[in-house]
Amino acid sequence: MPVLISTPDPSSSSQKSGCHWFGTAPFCYQTCPSDYDFIRQHSGRCADGTACIPDSSFGEPCIKLFSYQMTKKFCCKSDPVDCSWSGRWMGSEDAFNFYCRFDPDQGKCGKLECSVNHPLFKAHNSSFIEGENCDELRMWNLRGKASCGYIAWFERGEYRNGWYKTF
Repeated sequence: MPVLISTPDPSSSSQKSGCHWFGTAPFCYQTCPSDYDFIRQHSGRCADGTACIPDSSFGEPCIKLFSYQMTKKFCCKSDPVDCSWSGRWMGSEDAFNFYCRFDPDQGKCGKLECSVNHPLFKAHNSSFIEGENCDELRMWNLRGKASCGYIAWFERGEYRNGWYKTF
């Protein structure tokens, strides 16, 4: 008998932080766990009913029951304990994985070098970490403001993306 609803185990080491789709096809109905932020929802289908998978971690598309389109929820959780810069970060708006390395010996607060290798976006960028609290950086024409396990990215003062530390 197939399992229709499954939940990543937030207590497992691979689920301590980062972004995940919650809900399992075909019904997909599930909400974000209480310690996750709801980012967006998607059915995995285009307007004409064909499959339109938003990213490779989505899985199978959801079904439509009568006039209600079932959706999965994309939810993210930061790790308030992991304040390190190095490691993998996931973008909440695009689900890109950013791989970053921190060099504490450059600049006043250090330097962060990040790369992304995604079919839609391949790039490398770096930034000196600045600000009175060593929590500000600039990459890809965006300004970042960091807290433990999370970086909010802005363009001309408007929110553009959030990175959640995954490990």
